[in-house]
Amino acid sequence: MINDNKNIHIIHWHTPKYNQRSLASKRYHQSKKSTLIRNMVRQQVAHRLDRPDSHVIYQTNPQGKPSFIIHGNNGHAITPCPIHFSISHSHDISVFVLHDRAIGIDIEYPKTLTLSRRVSLMKRCLQAIHPHKTVHELLIQYQALPPHQQHDILWKHWTYLEAFTKLKGQTLWQTFKQQAPKTWDDSLTIHDIYYSQPYEYQTWFSTLQSNHTLCLVSHEPNHSSTQLGQIIHNIQVD
Repeated sequence: MINDNKNIHIIHWHTPKYNQRSLASKRYHQSKKSTLIRNMVRQQVAHRLDRPDSHVIYQTNPQGKPSFIIHGNNGHAITPCPIHFSISHSHDISVFVLHDRAIGIDIEYPKTLTLSRRVSLMKRCLQAIHPHKTVHELLIQYQALPPHQQHDILWKHWTYLEAFTKLKGQTLWQTFKQQAPKTWDDSLTIHDIYYSQPYEYQTWFSTLQSNHTLCLVSHEPNHSSTQLGQIIHNIQVD
């Protein structure tokens, strides 16, 4: 049961073990999981709007960003849904968030990567966030850090870019190409919460007990910085 006054929902699944002979079964369970989460979100939206579930219709744009449209009581009138949402899956955990403004969420289980792979991915992340003149210097600083710090910094950057991509409703390739807004200063230090300058986006990071890295990005132009705080302090573990 999902508590309606919560904004971020974290769902823990019992995931069976798979082998190479059961890839079809794995794909089936992943598809079923995605459908269940989508239905959870749809029920939440319907409840908040005081509409029957059948009036809330799921759709995606050409880039794959999901949204809902609302059928009117006569079954014909269609209006955009005023509630924004974002969904992410990683291994045996799914998360979703509801908000009244554009929002993106991403969860990743940090994989252990070789040094060359970490540096390669980090370079792409830095190029997508920081001015190019600072990327080389930051990459040198990054390579001088202990492996566990490299690991943490890389996955925070990566989840941020994934979450921002979902907020914008575009592909990750477009985010890398267009450059995402920088929500922290010209350093590799990343704290738990950031506000972009000029003030427009808010970013929040968390590490779950399962070691998953979670990132939330919300579009909050001209609003109090407490907006994001109201979201992140209402977390429901289902």
